[in-house]
Amino acid sequence: MKIHRVTLLLIFGLFITSCEKKLFNYRNKYLGDWEFKVNVYEHNIDSLGSQFNDSFIYQGQIKYGVNDDELLIEYSNDDVITLKINTEGEVTTNLGFGTCTFDNNEDVEIHLKWGGMGAFIIHDINGVKQ
Repeated sequence: MKIHRVTLLLIFGLFITSCEKKLFNYRNKYLGDWEFKVNVYEHNIDSLGSQFNDSFIYQGQIKYGVNDDELLIEYSNDDVITLKINTEGEVTTNLGFGTCTFDNNEDVEIHLKWGGMGAFIIHDINGVKQ
């Protein structure tokens, strides 16, 4: 009877210690629901010229990206950006003329700019973790 108990105890111990453990992921502190205040500026300096400005608040999310060092930021219905971030919280993705800064785990400032040849689009985004 004692041998059966010891055998069962060993089998149970092996089962428990063989379970896969999830390691801490440094990106966890950024994940979750965020409120983004977005300002959009569109300018076209052609023969007619046009200008469009819009501001809105969007309840978005920051999620894991595909790779182990990526974050996926959904800041509007139509706009998602993928950023690489290091363990110090610094964005390592080259955003061209844009920037992204996490002030702490609960605030993010993103400035994105596209364009050339007399036209450009700017997205200024301020996010607060909910």
